[in-house]
Amino acid sequence: MPIPVVAFLPVTSKVAAPALFTRLFGLIFPHFPNEWHMVVGLLAASSMILGNLIAVTQISMKRMLAYPSISQIGYIMIGVLAADPENGYASMITYTFIYILMNLGTFARITSFGLRTGTDNIRDYAGLYMKDPVLTFSPVLRSPSLGGIPPPSGFFGKLYLFWHGWKAGSYPSVLVALVTSVISIYYYLKIIKLMFTGKNGRSDVSTTYIRNSLVSPSISKSSIEIAMIIRALASILSGILIDPIIGITRNTLFQMNYINFMFPNFFFLLGNLSPLPECILVFSLITVILIDLSNKGRNTILLYRISLISVSIGAVVLLCQWVIQIQSVSIVSENYWISNFSYIFRFFLLICSPLSILLSVDYIRCSKTALAEFLFFLLTASSGGMVPRWANDLVTLYVALELSSLSSRFLSGHTKKDIRSNEATTKFLLMGGASSSFLLYGFSPLHGISGGQLQLDKTASVLPLSQYLVVIHTAIAFILAGTAFKLSLVPFHQWTPDVYEGVR
Repeated sequence: MPIPVVAFLPVTSKVAAPALFTRLFGLIFPHFPNEWHMVVGLLAASSMILGNLIAVTQISMKRMLAYPSISQIGYIMIGVLAADPENGYASMITYTFIYILMNLGTFARITSFGLRTGTDNIRDYAGLYMKDPVLTFSPVLRSPSLGGIPPPSGFFGKLYLFWHGWKAGSYPSVLVALVTSVISIYYYLKIIKLMFTGKNGRSDVSTTYIRNSLVSPSISKSSIEIAMIIRALASILSGILIDPIIGITRNTLFQMNYINFMFPNFFFLLGNLSPLPECILVFSLITVILIDLSNKGRNTILLYRISLISVSIGAVVLLCQWVIQIQSVSIVSENYWISNFSYIFRFFLLICSPLSILLSVDYIRCSKTALAEFLFFLLTASSGGMVPRWANDLVTLYVALELSSLSSRFLSGHTKKDIRSNEATTKFLLMGGASSSFLLYGFSPLHGISGGQLQLDKTASVLPLSQYLVVIHTAIAFILAGTAFKLSLVPFHQWTPDVYEGVR
């Protein structure tokens, strides 16, 4: 699986699945708080412990990053468990935003190093600073943020998240998160030390891979270098401006905008045009395929420009809708519920897409793989991942999740001629199919018990009055298992390291 795909996949899952959690379980969990909060807390704690402990033992950079991605979702779940829409969800959203910047930047470094050396072994990073200072100082700025060392934004994001989790009474989860964060600092600093100390502890000796690698091109000529610098600066700036970011997140979640009352007709029109960003992505992916067919894959620059411009336009449109419409509204027969949560999570995905496209430029050129297919499935996964947080019926929710998941699985098989990539894709397809089945087995009983209701809010309102509590708890268990597969929560995480390692 191409490295830009692996940079994109964990970010989309960390955005779409928490969106599903806050939307679905925010309606169901309040009726059964004691039973299921404990289960989710155990899953989160197990993910934090296992992810960080196994990461210490890894020698492959890709597998070493796979296990921290498992632990990161455990941290994010602390905000979900807080069940505090104002502070708990705001802390979760803030940390998710910071994680997006950190994760994409880390994979930009791995992409650059892999293209120049052909290896991802951690030991082969020894002495990197002598050959490529830009590639060295990027993780120096970013790894402390992933581990939670001040002053980068990761420290303040974790502090805000853990503090509100503690105030909400999630004491075991927060204590586990603190201990495992210290463990993560160890293996991140170990890599930084290796880059500067060189082979066998000698600062003047680098590995054969480093000595034979290509010299990093100037920043202005490399899309990967540009992506690395953007993410490094964004990580630093978000740390400096963390207080305004937290304040904006908390205020915009519940603040009312009086423009809505001044222009009610425009507000109604804007509400019914809320799917416009997704429509822009769909139009762009169709355009990409048509241009590729007519030019037989020759005009790659045009495909990149169309993709980047369309995603940028979608982000601008979404921001305009967000600024004007700060009030929840239902559209299309109450099948969609537009709120500030939906704007935030959709905007996160619109940030991920162009950065992942920038990562793919050099990779696609060097690997000589099909660009149009890559862009098509990436845009499809983005458009599908934007829907779950504002879907208000079971069918739309399931179809959107499957659209995003299935496109991600096709992306994972983009390098079709590589055996290990095919093996990783097969595992991803099998485990992804299992998670989809679990979700469907969970949705079906809820649909039946509620008397055929599809709307989530109406379905949830019927559950406390039902006499089929065993069936309801079984359905919730299936939904939780299916979501845990997509999130890579322990013990549903087995596919994640293998898929990461299958990157070629």
